[in-house]
Amino acid sequence: MTPVEPLARRLGVTPMSVFLAAAYYTVSRFVNNKQIYLGTISNGRSNLRTYNTTGMFVNTLALSSEIKDQTVSGFIQETDQNFSDTINHEQYPFAQIAADYGFRPEIIFEYQVGVLTDNIVRGEKALLKGLSLDLAKFKIKFVINSTPDGGHVIKIGYDEAFYTPELADSLAESMSAVVEHFISNPDALIKTVSIMSGRQETEVSSLRQTCLDPSAVRFPLFHNSLEYWAEQTPDKTALIACNETLTYRQLNEKANMLAHALINKGVMPGDRVCLLLPRKSWHIIAMFGVMKAGAAYIPCDPEYPAERINLITEDSHARFVITTKDKMDDYGERALDVEALLAEDMPMSNPGIEQDSETLAYLIYTSGSTGRPKGVMLKHIGICNYLTPHRENRHIHAFVNECTSMMGITTVSFDLSLKELGATLYNGKTLVLANEEEVMSPALMAELYRRTGCDGFNGTPSRLKMFLELPEFQEAMKDVKVIILGGEKYPAALIPQLRSITSARLFNTYGPTEITVSSNVGELTNEDRVTVGEPLLNYHEYIVDADNNELPVGVVGEL
Repeated sequence: MTPVEPLARRLGVTPMSVFLAAAYYTVSRFVNNKQIYLGTISNGRSNLRTYNTTGMFVNTLALSSEIKDQTVSGFIQETDQNFSDTINHEQYPFAQIAADYGFRPEIIFEYQVGVLTDNIVRGEKALLKGLSLDLAKFKIKFVINSTPDGGHVIKIGYDEAFYTPELADSLAESMSAVVEHFISNPDALIKTVSIMSGRQETEVSSLRQTCLDPSAVRFPLFHNSLEYWAEQTPDKTALIACNETLTYRQLNEKANMLAHALINKGVMPGDRVCLLLPRKSWHIIAMFGVMKAGAAYIPCDPEYPAERINLITEDSHARFVITTKDKMDDYGERALDVEALLAEDMPMSNPGIEQDSETLAYLIYTSGSTGRPKGVMLKHIGICNYLTPHRENRHIHAFVNECTSMMGITTVSFDLSLKELGATLYNGKTLVLANEEEVMSPALMAELYRRTGCDGFNGTPSRLKMFLELPEFQEAMKDVKVIILGGEKYPAALIPQLRSITSARLFNTYGPTEITVSSNVGELTNEDRVTVGEPLLNYHEYIVDADNNELPVGVVGEL
């Protein structure tokens, strides 16, 4: 370890204060809290009255620190001053502090440098027999010792009932790295200091390696996939809805007609168009039609309260609202009747509006942390990457290679629905779109699975658990080949339950709306422990603290 004395002299503090500041900072990052409380042991001999007095005056001192917006130097100097103030008041009974403030030290800091190892009494070396307990007095103990060459070494004591040797090693390694970072850049902001050593950085780098292959994404635009399959497999069934069944050629032609109708009404590239439609073929046609016109679509559930729908249409600056005849009066001049659009005499050819992969494809409104709907803008490049059946997109790859169709049951205003609408139509498969009544009834869903031969399932774990309470739905799941779940915590008990019902491959997906549906997927088919799995194709992932510093293995952070 690099000597700390030069830094201590420069700052006018003791080496102990440098190590104490490093301990504060390391613990702060390990526990994800900027307010840190430690304890330390004092010999209790700062009072001159104890000089040359034989006795036990050891006292526990309460220490605290807060990681603020200051430099490393400022933090160390503040730590030194606070420690000096604590020593000046060490006669204050620790028991009183514990009683008044509920302070119970779980982490102890000990700086034991310069401790005499040879005890000379009347000119002769005395043999001392130490008394020690095998039981840990504290959950964690930082011990700073001197080395024969005058350096320092960091040791970690720990209670085996709470912590592991691996965590203790990581804590010592991280604290040593923090000291090195303090020494190398004392003028840096304290919040930017990494707790990772070179070895830890290498380890983390190897763990987050993912497949980066932009060329693997087949289509630059979402709707290009529909046009491709309409040419390659024109007569294959693309959509089974309650009002009609469409081949890829028919679906593409209807989407083209709607796109041309929108262009005639003034829709320009970059516009936004809200879709307020029932669970019929109209929604899928309009979704692709809007994108073909160069605009971004905004899926909105007609079952939403009027206040929420109005907020979404206004906040998104939607140029038009495509809806049904009975809702036309609610949106004035912006309202467009979907049936009237499709009835217009329009070309069936692809509009060919010039766009690139950075163009907005759609907007999804989430509830937001405040409860107010929050619009998330998603580009073509993101959704096309997500739906590509690359081996790193494990759930999509499995679906495309093992299934023929997927049931659409998720509300269209939830991005989870893109796993259904997108995984199928982007990859030349069949989408079975359940209507409003069917998605609420496990019995009707089971019948729809039986009637269509659908062999893919996507949804939330809680919804699937509810459906599985019906024996008929359990029977329908026997022929399903891939089950993709996400949107909420995946209960471990669901894995054996599904294994007892079906031989389907099981996938758990995770990710916020902002990164396009999901960022991670884990296959749980042969697993007993639930994880979110590895990053998807072309994703970069980091586990960081509250200040975006990357964290070592074993430390909890944000993805």
